Amino acid sequence: MKRFARGAFLLPFFLFVPLSTSYAADDDESIEEVVVTGTYIKRQNQADLASPLATVGIEDMEANGWTNLEDVAETLTYNPSSYGRSGLATGCCGTTRSIELRGLGVSSTLTLLNGKRTASNASLAGNDFTNIKTLIPMIALDRMETLLDGGAVLYGSDAVAGVVNFITRDDFEGFELRTGGKEIDESGQHEIQMLVGGGNERIHGVFAVSYEHLDHMKQSERPFTLRNNTSSFGSPGTYILSGRPSLAGGGDVILNNGLNGDINYSSVWDTAALDPDFGGSLTVADPHCRPDLVPSKGNGVPSGGQPTADFPLGLCRSTYQPNNSITPEENTWMFYTHFDIELNDHNSLAIESSMFRQESSTRFIGSFPLTNGAGQLIVPSTHPNNPFGVDLNWRGRPLV
Repeated sequence: MKRFARGAFLLPFFLFVPLSTSYAADDDESIEEVVVTGTYIKRQNQADLASPLATVGIEDMEANGWTNLEDVAETLTYNPSSYGRSGLATGCCGTTRSIELRGLGVSSTLTLLNGKRTASNASLAGNDFTNIKTLIPMIALDRMETLLDGGAVLYGSDAVAGVVNFITRDDFEGFELRTGGKEIDESGQHEIQMLVGGGNERIHGVFAVSYEHLDHMKQSERPFTLRNNTSSFGSPGTYILSGRPSLAGGGDVILNNGLNGDINYSSVWDTAALDPDFGGSLTVADPHCRPDLVPSKGNGVPSGGQPTADFPLGLCRSTYQPNNSITPEENTWMFYTHFDIELNDHNSLAIESSMFRQESSTRFIGSFPLTNGAGQLIVPSTHPNNPFGVDLNWRGRPLV
């Protein structure tokens, strides 16, 4: 009542104040800046907020055309590095994919399936992680939830970077079939997936199966990976002469490889022997060390032998990069099943299993080099393929 009486008293006063007076007051007043250095207004801090959760649903996956779990994981900004994908340029690890949140290492991200830990089926230098490439068929996935804050307090040290939880379509009913692939030059991927689900009031189950084929791709099929990565242990190889080359009748050894004309190897030895630092042996490239021995793969990278500038002296080198794999040839089968059984009003049983079978073929250098020492190959002077007439030490990569 007191507040009501005060309002009733002030109202008549303002009715008698001329309107022009209020306008004049507004013109004379100046607006001052008010700085608040303290406040009792309650604000939320990070301790009061839930950890940020990023969710990728089935609608997002279908809209982006993602066909497997690695497609989903590698397109997320908070997953800057996926072990396996980044190593493909060097022919490494094509059959393995992992999630590595914030680039803190493959063992710092915990991967869950329906909120439960999954078995570690791959390791890198002793670091265990989950290979999402063989986790479950993509058709069985409903959404992927990522805890962007570290979850070490709840899950342990393997969740320092965060937690990724793959949640399946356990309530699916009916039949679904997917088929598709990716077509790119010299390679491609093809797949087929199936999902079946159904049940009654007490039991419900889903079953998913998938098959994926990935074509092989070599370094020579992509210019950005085709480099002249030469090895001094090349093919057809390098010879170390232990004496002056000569024919059985005592004549000079003169060879012609069809590119450099006649080369008198006996005279080459005689010239080298005039050097005061000559050590009694001479290193020469195989006479047939020619860049055009094998057709080039392009990009300026010769596929045949690469002699040094002082041919016939020096080494016969070759590059092994063109024949290395970018991606291996893969065949992957995956199976997933989940059953929910209501035993009674108070108890239920959940059965979940996943299996996979994977075949892969990766290609690298045809052979390892034969180095000096115990593995050194000696070609006797009497060997029919020794044109120099003296014992030779051979270094290079044998063709297999």
